[in-house]
Amino acid sequence: MSQRALAEKCKPGLDHTTIRRLELNRGYTQDTLERVAHALGVSIQDLFLPPELSDWAELPLKSRQRIAESIQDAAAAYRFRKSN
Repeated sequence: MSQRALAEKCKPGLDHTTIRRLELNRGYTQDTLERVAHALGVSIQDLFLPPELSDWAELPLKSRQRIAESIQDAAAAYRFRKSN
């Protein structure tokens, strides 16, 4: 789906440049996320899952928790390395 088509599918509609900013992680609002997620028929969390985790919702809770903790640990390590 093109950026323009997705923008038009949102209710109320968005400008296609808003979709571009969202895709590039260059600023968005909660309202924008909700409208885009609704237009795509997904949850806001689904907008941020990498393709490798497309089956996230079907994973057992313990597996999801373990993955989330690993991601948080990796992010903390990255911030630590960046600050030193």
